[in-house]
Amino acid sequence: MDSIVDDVNVSRGNWWRFDTVTWGPKIDTQPSGAQIGPDCEGTLTIAASSNVPGQGGTITYQWYKVGTPDTAIAGATSTSYTTGVEGSYYCIVKNDASQVRSNTVAIVVYSWA
Repeated sequence: MDSIVDDVNVSRGNWWRFDTVTWGPKIDTQPSGAQIGPDCEGTLTIAASSNVPGQGGTITYQWYKVGTPDTAIAGATSTSYTTGVEGSYYCIVKNDASQVRSNTVAIVVYSWA
C-alpha cells in the first residue's frame, strides 16, 4: 500500500481487515432461580449456542453447586437440572474452543410453618 506523503489519512492500494472471531459458546438464556415448597423440586434451565454456528464442536454442559469447594453435580450434564436441594447453582458451558460460566442462581426452599 502506498501512502500519499502529504496526507496520512489517504492511501492507495488494497485494504485488509482482520477480525478476531471466537468459536466458543455463548449463553443465549441464563438460568433463573426458583422458590419451592418443602418436598418439591425446581428446575434450572440454560440455553447456549456457538458464537459461530456450526463451529467450535459439540456444546456440553455441567451444573455445579456452590460450596467450599464448588461441586460438579454427577449426571447434571444437560440444558436443565432439577433439584429439591436448597443452594446456589451455576452451569459451565463448553465446546472445543472455550468455556463460559452462567450466572449463579438460587434454589430457595420455603417452609410453610
